[in-house]
Amino acid sequence: MLKDKNKKYSVIDLETTGANAFGQKIIEIGIINYDGDQIEEVYSSLIYPEKFISHGITMITGITNEMVQNAPKFYEVAKKIVEMTEGRIFVAHNVFFDYHFLQREFQDLGYLFKRDVFCTCKTSRNVFPGLGSYSLKNLCEEFKIPRKSAHRALSDAEDCLEVLKCIQNKSEITTLQVELDHLIPAQLHNFNFENFPETPGLYFMYDDDNSLLYVGKSKRIRTRLKQHFKQFSGGPREHKLKSSVTRVEFMECFHDLPTSLLELHFIKNYNPYYNRAGRRKNFRYGLRLNPQSEGHAPGDELKLTQFKDDIPLLYSFGSRHAAARVKDKIFSDVFGLTPGELSFENQIRNYKKILGFDLYYKKIKDKYNEKIIDLPDMKLQRKHWTLTIEDGSLKCIWVKGVGKIQINETPDMRMMLLSSLRKSF
Repeated sequence: MLKDKNKKYSVIDLETTGANAFGQKIIEIGIINYDGDQIEEVYSSLIYPEKFISHGITMITGITNEMVQNAPKFYEVAKKIVEMTEGRIFVAHNVFFDYHFLQREFQDLGYLFKRDVFCTCKTSRNVFPGLGSYSLKNLCEEFKIPRKSAHRALSDAEDCLEVLKCIQNKSEITTLQVELDHLIPAQLHNFNFENFPETPGLYFMYDDDNSLLYVGKSKRIRTRLKQHFKQFSGGPREHKLKSSVTRVEFMECFHDLPTSLLELHFIKNYNPYYNRAGRRKNFRYGLRLNPQSEGHAPGDELKLTQFKDDIPLLYSFGSRHAAARVKDKIFSDVFGLTPGELSFENQIRNYKKILGFDLYYKKIKDKYNEKIIDLPDMKLQRKHWTLTIEDGSLKCIWVKGVGKIQINETPDMRMMLLSSLRKSF
C-alpha cells in the first residue's frame, strides 16, 4: 500500500471532443479521491462542450450530442473539481493529456490550475519493463483488472486507480518518489525535489563529465526545478538539456543583487553551454582617452572601443550609437558646441587650433573623468551575504552557508552594482 499517509490522490480521466487541448473541449470527467488505503469520494459528470461532438468521438466514447445537451457547462463544475483536487496529487494515464486539458479550461475562466502530477503510463514502463504495450487496456489485461466501460471517464479512472495500486505493490517506493518520478530524467539518479529549498538562490546542472551545463536563478529553487523537468515543457534545446543533466546542486542567496551577480560570475567564467543569453555581453562598448591623437581627425581624443579582454574606464553602453552619443555630449559640454553652419568636426578643429593641443586635451580629459563613476572601496553587508569592493572593482561575494567566492568583475556586473548604489542601496 501507499507508505506516506500524508499524501492523497485524485485519480482523473477525461473524455473530450478531440486530442488537442486548444480548440477542443471536455465532454465528461471522472474523479476518484484516494488516500492510499481507501476511496474517499467519487465524482462523475457529463459536460456540455458548447460545440459539436463528431461521429468519430461518439463511436469511441458512446457519448452523443443529445446526452450532453442538458449537462452542466464546465464553469458549473469547475468549483467541484478545484475542491476535490486541492492538496492532492493529480493521477492519470498519460497524465499531461488530462492535466493540460483541465489547465486550458480553467485558463479560459481566468483561473490558474496547478497540481503535482503522476503518470501511471510512464511509471509502468519503469516498474514493469518488457511489456508489449503500456496502454490502459493492455495493462488491465496484464494485471487481470476487469474493465467496465472503456473510454468512459469514471470507468477509466477506476482502471487507472487499479494500475496505481499495482505500481505501488510492485515497486515498494515512497509516495514522494512516485509523485515526481515522471518529472525526473532517467539518468538523474538519487534526485529528490524535497532536497531543494523553496527559497531564493542559484541552481547548477552538470553532465556526467562534471561539466557545468546550466546556471539558473530563482526566487523558489524547488518550484523552478519542477518547471525544468516537466515532461513536455520547453523546446528542443530544453529537452537536450534534460537528457544530459546527471547532477543538480543549489546555492541559497537571499537577495536579488548578489544572486544576479553570482549568476553572471558563473556564466561568464564557466561558459555553460545552455546559458546563451547570459553569455552575451550587454555592455559591449566603451570610451577611452586617446592622447596620441594629435594631428589626427578631430574627436579622436576619445576613442570608441568594443570590449575584449581589457575594459575601458568609461563604459555603460549597449550599442555603438549610445557610446557615440555620450562622446558627442562630452565635446558639446566642454566647448559649448551647438549645431550650426559649421559641421561638428569643424567646430572641434577650430577650438583645437585656438587652445593648442595640451589645453584642448586637458579640457576633454577633465570632462571625461567627471563622467566616470567609481565604485567606492567598501563592504556591502547584509544578514546572509557580503559584497567586497576593493580598488574600485568587485572582488568577492560571501554567502552564508557557502563561504567566500572570488569574483572577476565584468562590465555587466559593474553596471548592476552602479545601478544599485545610485538607488541608495
